[in-house]
Amino acid sequence: MNKDLRAFSYVYIPATQPVQETLEQKIESVNPRDLIAGAFAKKGFIILPSVDERFRAKTLMVGYGQGRGRSVTLREVTIQLVSAETGELVATVTSEGLGVTEVDRIEYAITRALEALLK
Repeated sequence: MNKDLRAFSYVYIPATQPVQETLEQKIESVNPRDLIAGAFAKKGFIILPSVDERFRAKTLMVGYGQGRGRSVTLREVTIQLVSAETGELVATVTSEGLGVTEVDRIEYAITRALEALLK
């Protein structure tokens, strides 16, 4: 954490591809953007559809990436928050998620990462 998140009111989160998995003729799916947007909205941030020049000084841009965890049953995610005004890194967090399915692993990893960022 390089800067207090309370200095920001808006968040821009680019689109992400959903993670889908078929289990016993049932399709499970999770879109990382939706999880991230929900967590920020819950904390009072306004989710923007694009970076708006009027709110640039108070806007965080969210970067999201996935990697393999330390084992087959783990999934690693990294979330970065960048100031839309200056381009400086405000915060970054990496977390692993453990679960039975790939969807579970992504959900747990994102949830753990956001809990650490938004506490």
